[in-house]
Amino acid sequence: MNKCQIIERIYKSGFVPYIVAKYLDDKSLLDDGISEIYLILCEQKEAKLVQLQDEASINFFIVKLAKNTFSSVTSPFYKKYKLPRKLEISYEDKIRPNCCEENDTD
Repeated sequence: MNKCQIIERIYKSGFVPYIVAKYLDDKSLLDDGISEIYLILCEQKEAKLVQLQDEASINFFIVKLAKNTFSSVTSPFYKKYKLPRKLEISYEDKIRPNCCEENDTD
């Protein structure tokens, strides 16, 4: 099998969406997470994917890839999708100046 055939087989198996749903805690990012895993698979060298396929360890590689991608704060996925959401601050979360607080020290 070549790289394209291996990725096509993985796609048809439905394994990636299952694993991404298992390891990604924010389900609104499910499609982005699936795309990220396929992107990383496509960036791998053909020899590596062929070796993993021949050793029957391609599924383990995908699980490890998903776990690392979605749990690491240094992964490209975190920087693209999770970090911007954490930086959003709603109006209610903003710090109010001390002059607006009520003083009950009478």
